[in-house]
Amino acid sequence: MGKRLSELVEQVIDNRGKNPKYLITGKYPVIDNFLIKNNLYPNLEEVNRYIDEETFKNFLRGYIKKNMPIMTLVGNGIGNISLAPTDQACIVQNTIGFKTTDELDELYLFYYLKFIQEDIKKLDRGSGQPSIKKTDILNLIIKYPEKNIQNKIINILYNIDRKININNQINDNLINIA
Repeated sequence: MGKRLSELVEQVIDNRGKNPKYLITGKYPVIDNFLIKNNLYPNLEEVNRYIDEETFKNFLRGYIKKNMPIMTLVGNGIGNISLAPTDQACIVQNTIGFKTTDELDELYLFYYLKFIQEDIKKLDRGSGQPSIKKTDILNLIIKYPEKNIQNKIINILYNIDRKININNQINDNLINIA
């Protein structure tokens, strides 16, 4: 099966536009583009901007949810994708998130977009810096099997990624101890 992403997405989380007031510490981390590195989750320890609760509740047009795919649209990492690590974070400039319909699992979409990443990077329309249009992403044809097959694929890939994540954390801890 295959459909345009726009047909498989219930909502695009897109908070691009004016910038909120940022803080250097706070409750709600801002997941900037440099944090989205095609890994399972962005490393929230590398966050350097936060927003307060008032801004979180009243400024944002859309909210990410844990395990929702988030993608970079502008900069050297165009097309990079990760999963939202928590409901208590946000995306703003040059990043979008995807809430899918029941037909397509969000984790499956994450792995699919990661798989076709070289094709996504070819959508670059930037002149001063790399840039992809949201409409180009939404026009991508997403090939997907029935939900039970999606779940089998997800179980395999997600478990491998979680193990890699844990091993990387162990390595980081060992480096810090040394």
